[in-house]
Amino acid sequence: MSEGRVVVERVVAAPPAAVFEVVSDPARHPEIDGSGMVVSAPNGPPVTAAGDRFGMSMKWGVGYQMTNVVTEYEPDRRFVWRPLVARPAWVGKLAERSGGHVWGYELEAADGGTRVRHFYDWSAATLAERLYIRAMRWPDRARRAMTGTLERVAAVTAGDTTSPA
Repeated sequence: MSEGRVVVERVVAAPPAAVFEVVSDPARHPEIDGSGMVVSAPNGPPVTAAGDRFGMSMKWGVGYQMTNVVTEYEPDRRFVWRPLVARPAWVGKLAERSGGHVWGYELEAADGGTRVRHFYDWSAATLAERLYIRAMRWPDRARRAMTGTLERVAAVTAGDTTSPA
């Protein structure tokens, strides 16, 4: 783990297209979430490009809503999003300008399926965000949760033998 980034990876026995279909679909995130924090994904249009937004109902002690913006979308290869604060509009605008942190997946074909790298990157976070991330022990929590997420991705995609497009 380098300062500002946590990465976990594993080979999943499914082609990149099948893995991408799961990890890039917000409606599937509650199913694959290894943290136990993602409660549901509100109905909305499918994510198809960078700039698209999607919501999540979350719970960490108390329930709250998150809005996320997709920052990178490369089918079968890369899906990255940045959480935005789901509060009054001016707070969301501040969060968009601050850089904050991103979550994402990088996929590549590998022997036996797809090498999946799941990452949490806070290298662009403000000093206040970095202090909060460290105080809440997010890097350690993220590593455990992300490892669980990849286990779930592997289970969900097991047996999918479709060919990549």
